[in-house]
Amino acid sequence: MIIVGNISGVTSWRYSEEQLSWERNHYFQAINKRFGTQILELCKDQKLLREKVTGLLEISNLNGTSPELVWITLSNKVNALNLNSCIKLLEEIAINDIDEKLVFRSFYDQKVDWIEDSLERIINSFDEQHKKNMELSCGSIYENEIQKLVLEALNLLNELCPGAYKEAKSILRECVLLSGKGLKSSSVPISFGAVFLLPNKDWNIVNILDFIVHEIAHHSLVIKSSLVKIINNPTDLSKSPLRPDPRPINGILHATFVLVRVCYILIQYIQQDGEYSKTAIKYVSNYLKNLNEGLNSLKLDANWTSEGVILMEDMMDGYIELKVEFEKLGVLK
Repeated sequence: MIIVGNISGVTSWRYSEEQLSWERNHYFQAINKRFGTQILELCKDQKLLREKVTGLLEISNLNGTSPELVWITLSNKVNALNLNSCIKLLEEIAINDIDEKLVFRSFYDQKVDWIEDSLERIINSFDEQHKKNMELSCGSIYENEIQKLVLEALNLLNELCPGAYKEAKSILRECVLLSGKGLKSSSVPISFGAVFLLPNKDWNIVNILDFIVHEIAHHSLVIKSSLVKIINNPTDLSKSPLRPDPRPINGILHATFVLVRVCYILIQYIQQDGEYSKTAIKYVSNYLKNLNEGLNSLKLDANWTSEGVILMEDMMDGYIELKVEFEKLGVLK
């Protein structure tokens, strides 16, 4: 199969089905090569390894799971007798059917190792003051309603932007519903393909659309960042457009990339005079301000690579285009 796309297309926030396929293919090839080599290193002394393994890995349970998560699992519970299956699994992840059914995780999954690991990383990404007020547990009393809304929002996304829909379907594998406080939604690279959501009983389809586009945009930038280096000072701190505490430059980049994509999709929805346009208008009005703040922080503090300069310019152009489109709608007072 010939996959259309190129390395220059990586440095853009805009949706492109051809570029998406190219990026996913190269991303998974690199992941598979790296992890496959590490598994081979682990298995050089198979007798010694078998003596250390406490339980055999059921390979079939990992189908559709992220490469990062597969590696974490394999490195802890690798089945040395079934090395070829391990390698085959890593290869198959790259060609997952984009129509694979989305899995929802709820109360019965709260002891799943990768969920606990991911939640721990999510909590630790906040400052100490915020962490004191966070309470997160797996499961939601709104499970049935949210599952229905998520599926409806995916169909709506397909109507608004087929490229964004195909990206979401090619990446999104698990939706972990949460209860508690201190979080709206999140995702972390170790559980690539999984998103975490703490829903509100008053949410409508726009709230869910915002969530899906937001978290998949984070995944998209993880892929892009693995293919080209974007910034030279990712850990330096700067003012965040979405959080009160100073954040690493890489976090500011993620927030800004996410905002430009969410604004684009929600403006498409408003232009169609959707049922919940008032919600979307409120979001876009705030998000455009946040987007401008994020761009200003990046202009001041980011040390860009040549590829990063191109992405930054594209996001700045996107902000101007989206602001003009939003003003044309005449919804601002």
